Amino acid sequence: MQNIMKKRIILLIIRAVVSISLIGLLLISLGKEKLQDLPSYLNNASYPFLAAAVLSFITAIILGAVRWGKLLEVQDIKLRFSSILKLTFIGIFFSNFLPGLVAGDAVKLYYTAKNTKKAAASLASMFLDRFLGVSALFVVAVFAVIFIRGITEIQRIILFVFSSFILFLIIVFLLFNIRNSSFLGKIYGIKMFDFGDRMKRFKDSLFIYKKRKDILARTFFISLAIQFLIIIVSYFVSRFLNMQIPVRYFLLFFPVIQLIAFFPVTLGGIGTREWAFIFFFATAAGIVTKMDAFALSIVFYLVNIISSLPGAAAYLLMGGGIKNLTEDNRR
Repeated sequence: MQNIMKKRIILLIIRAVVSISLIGLLLISLGKEKLQDLPSYLNNASYPFLAAAVLSFITAIILGAVRWGKLLEVQDIKLRFSSILKLTFIGIFFSNFLPGLVAGDAVKLYYTAKNTKKAAASLASMFLDRFLGVSALFVVAVFAVIFIRGITEIQRIILFVFSSFILFLIIVFLLFNIRNSSFLGKIYGIKMFDFGDRMKRFKDSLFIYKKRKDILARTFFISLAIQFLIIIVSYFVSRFLNMQIPVRYFLLFFPVIQLIAFFPVTLGGIGTREWAFIFFFATAAGIVTKMDAFALSIVFYLVNIISSLPGAAAYLLMGGGIKNLTEDNRR
């Protein structure tokens, strides 16, 4: 157990170093003179757009709680919506600082599994919750390609979107159609930490959703609404900074930026997200300067943090414990 903790701490340190290094390289590339102009973006900022961005982000978080609640019901995990909403905000808050954007799910899983004693079912609901979110990202990106394909500067990005989407479809097919195989048999046979049994319970819990196509359809449409809201948030942030960026660029670029930030190589996507903003909006499309793209990424991250502050408050009120959550649970 101590060795596992040491490895996790080492990985955390490595990711922190990666985040700091990426930000450091970015600041050096931008130069001291340009960085000194960063506060000037606030001089003529339109604060109503900032408020609209925060409200839109909070709405997206609430919709995320609704989606997860429906997935939990399929697993016969019956939590009050107040508990689900609380855990969703907590997960989003921790995702801002932990490795990758999916790290907050680990916090949600801890509380849910501890409270319901259904670890495999809880994990299956969160896995599918995230899976639906990624699916919606790809659909939005492919949809945007239809309207932006005539721009020659970003043909490679369009090719990347289509290639990734095809690969994703293959993974979806394999995930929900391979029931038994020699490979799975070997995994199920792993005795260490009851890994094999846990994986089998997880697979069985995941396959329950195949019988509930109605829930899958509803939660997928909720996922689409969430992704469009997040894109609207990024657009509002650009308007807050008085940048005139057409919405179609956010439709195409932002899903890809989100996917890049998902990879757990940095803390909360810090570093990878900023470079992605600069690459897509400044380098590939050339619609804004690198400094504009950097400012856009910073404000978007701040909106994310501000919108998730109810999660920090909920975590502090819970005292990091399970008691309050148990009192909210309908048994």
